[in-house]
Amino acid sequence: MKFTVVWKPQAERTLLELWLESSHRDALTRAAEEIESLVRQSPESVGESRELGRRWLFVEPLGVDYSVSVNDRVVEIINVWKAG
Repeated sequence: MKFTVVWKPQAERTLLELWLESSHRDALTRAAEEIESLVRQSPESVGESRELGRRWLFVEPLGVDYSVSVNDRVVEIINVWKAG
């Protein structure tokens, strides 16, 4: 069963700012789509485990910080940044 992916408003704003400032918008779009696909399928199997039940995932040129609620089948993208 798939997870629902929710972006916190601040993460959405940051992603939009990165996209607007980038000369490589296609790469950012592909990375965001791949991140969503990966965490939708198996969020606890991808990325790196961090404190407080959070995980980090990198798909160049982006990195994200996310949390997983297994009981609710929800992944929340908390932060996004340009990686690499």
